[in-house]
Amino acid sequence: VLEQRVLHHGDALEPGELASLHAHAGRLRVATGDSAGALRSLRRAVSLMPPDRPDPDALLALAKLTEESGRTDEAQELYARLARRVGGLAAATHWVKVGALARGRGDQEAAANALTEARRLDPQRKDVARALMEVEMARGNNSAAVVALMELLSREEDPARQASMHLS
Repeated sequence: VLEQRVLHHGDALEPGELASLHAHAGRLRVATGDSAGALRSLRRAVSLMPPDRPDPDALLALAKLTEESGRTDEAQELYARLARRVGGLAAATHWVKVGALARGRGDQEAAANALTEARRLDPQRKDVARALMEVEMARGNNSAAVVALMELLSREEDPARQASMHLS
């Protein structure tokens, strides 16, 4: 039904309405297991949305599908765009994803930048401090790794775990 509406009335629809229809079609295709169709619909939806205000749900669905299809460089950019769009604690989660994808691709600098942004937005996350420490160690940036380790230690409440972190 949505495709028929777009086919027959697409020229008469406003870009926002057309984007919304494509996003809805993409979500329906995800639900039915049509990943390729969902990717097409969601890409079209996001391309029709204002670049500075894409629908976060459509962008997240597109990022996940893109990642699942193995295009991690494109997925990394989509998650970064999503993080810039949503802000706050939700953005921190997406910056962590950007960092993980960058690390997986061997881009330690992009990983460090993303994790630093995640830490700025949600300084209480131990996983971010640990990941940032690992990235900085991989980059050979020992002073930044020590700072990340000290932040991690300051957040750890269990003395035994704190001691184990000193030793690892």
